[in-house]
Amino acid sequence: MIDISTIDYSKFDRPEILRMLFHPRPDWPISEGGREGKGFLIPVETDVVVGGRLHVSGKSKPNILFFHGNGEIVADYDDIGRLYVRKGLNFLPVDYRGYGHSTGTPTITNMMRDAHVIYDYVVSWLLDNGHGGPLIVMGRSLGSASALELAAHYYDQIDG
Repeated sequence: MIDISTIDYSKFDRPEILRMLFHPRPDWPISEGGREGKGFLIPVETDVVVGGRLHVSGKSKPNILFFHGNGEIVADYDDIGRLYVRKGLNFLPVDYRGYGHSTGTPTITNMMRDAHVIYDYVVSWLLDNGHGGPLIVMGRSLGSASALELAAHYYDQIDG
């Protein structure tokens, strides 16, 4: 992993910008009952976790690490997760700080630093759990910034 302390977007971490960019909302209490996929929490910093959900099609299938838009949470992608699974893809949407079951406060610097920690966590988890398919990084709206941040640094490790 790169030294994430060198990632600094603090010029953009001003209240007037953050109010426009981030619209965090909570998810219902963590429960797998009636939910698609398996929820997980990724430690991104001391006492800060970011939530995600894994929708599994198969261990050899392609894996999509997905960063959602600014007014969404992981749970909003349960229906799409089912669709990806039916199409033979593993789907891993993740939240930002303060969204869903995540703790902490969203800032642009945190979002970009967290993307690297999330990437490393997901890559390790996939390997440790025998998921050998290609890794695709994808983002929608605000999430495209996180996806591009990872693509710029890990272009030789990401399959799409």
